[in-house]
Amino acid sequence: MTGRAVSNEEPEETIELTINDTALEYEVEYETPAPYADEIIGKGKKQITIKSLPFCTNITAYTFIEETPKEKINSSKPLSYIDNNNDSLIDEVQWISNTGEQISIEIIKKKTMQ
Repeated sequence: MTGRAVSNEEPEETIELTINDTALEYEVEYETPAPYADEIIGKGKKQITIKSLPFCTNITAYTFIEETPKEKINSSKPLSYIDNNNDSLIDEVQWISNTGEQISIEIIKKKTMQ
């Protein structure tokens, strides 16, 4: 078992469990808070950091973006592209992340000559 094994912080809640049985195995179920994303949004760009306690790996993270052709999307990590309304434009991207990892997603805009 891992999960806060080396933390100096006191847990927020302690539950004591007394088992008066002679079984050889027990199954314990528990829940932890879900990971979440902090997003910083700029002109045509998002910087996203995945956060959670305890540390998590292999998180399926996602964000919604303005409808954009796939070839106009740049990212610092490999992405899965999703077109939720079947109009041939990408409006959501997904990736695999760990707690604390950052990703930058940029939408390339067509520059106009003046």
